[in-house]
Amino acid sequence: MAESAVGVVPDKSPRELCVEVTLNAVKDAGLSLADCDGLITCNAFAEPILYHAEAVAEYLGWQPRHCVTVNTGGGTTFMAINMAIAAIAALSVQSDIGATNSWDPSRRVICSSL
Repeated sequence: MAESAVGVVPDKSPRELCVEVTLNAVKDAGLSLADCDGLITCNAFAEPILYHAEAVAEYLGWQPRHCVTVNTGGGTTFMAINMAIAAIAALSVQSDIGATNSWDPSRRVICSSL
C-alpha cells in the first residue's frame, strides 16, 4: 500500500508520481519488481498516455508479463481490483490444469498502481 503526493506537485509529472507510488507499494509489500508479473494503472488526465501501464513499466526499466491501463471513470479503482483478482484466478487455474504457460504460485501476479 502506498500513496503519492496529491494536488499540484510542481517538481513531478503524473508519470513520476505513478512510478513513485508503484515502487513504494512494491517495497511496502516486501517485494521487488522482479517478484511482480503485472502492472495495472489508470491514466492521468493531466498527462494522458494511450499505453500508460507500458509507459510506466518502461520508465522503470521493467518488463512485466501483463500491463493494463484502466480508464473507467469513477469505477477505475473497482475495475483495477477486479482485473487483478481475475488475473490471479486465471493463472491459478492454468497452474492447476498444467497449462504450458507454467506459473509459479509463489510469484506475485499484479502490482496495482492507482
